[in-house]
Amino acid sequence: MRGVRSSQPIDERDARASARVPAGRFVMLIVFGVVILTLVFSAQDAMRGSINGSPVPFVRTVGINALDWIAWGILTPFIALMATRFRLDTSGSRAIRVAIWLVFAVACLITDALLTGVALYRLGIRFGPGGAATPISTFLWHWLPA
Repeated sequence: MRGVRSSQPIDERDARASARVPAGRFVMLIVFGVVILTLVFSAQDAMRGSINGSPVPFVRTVGINALDWIAWGILTPFIALMATRFRLDTSGSRAIRVAIWLVFAVACLITDALLTGVALYRLGIRFGPGGAATPISTFLWHWLPA
C-alpha cells in the first residue's frame, strides 16, 4: 500500500511492519523467557545459599523467582509498545524521549514491586521488620525500595 499517504516515510513504516511478531508467537516468547529466567535465577539463589552451608528451600526460591519474572512478563507487552512508540533513533528531541523512557522505567519498577509485594504478602511470605504481624502498607513501604 505505497499509495497511501502517511506522515511516516515509507521505509520507516516497512521497518515497523517487518519488526512485528504475531501475538501467539509473542506470548510464547514471553512464557519461554519467564521460565528460563525463573530457572536461571533460582539456580543462582540456590548456589548462593548452598555456599553458606544453609539448606536451600528450592520450591520457595523457584516460587519467588517465578512471581518476579511473571510480573515482568506481564509488563513486557507495554515495554514492547513503548519501544515502538518512543524510539531513540528517530528524529526529534532525543532528550525528551530519554526522559520518557526514564519515567517509564521507574513506573515499571514500581509496578513490579507492587505486583510482587502484594502477591508475597497474600501468600504469607513477609520480609522486613515485624515479620508476619506487619500490615500490608508497612510491608509495601519496606518492599518498594528493596
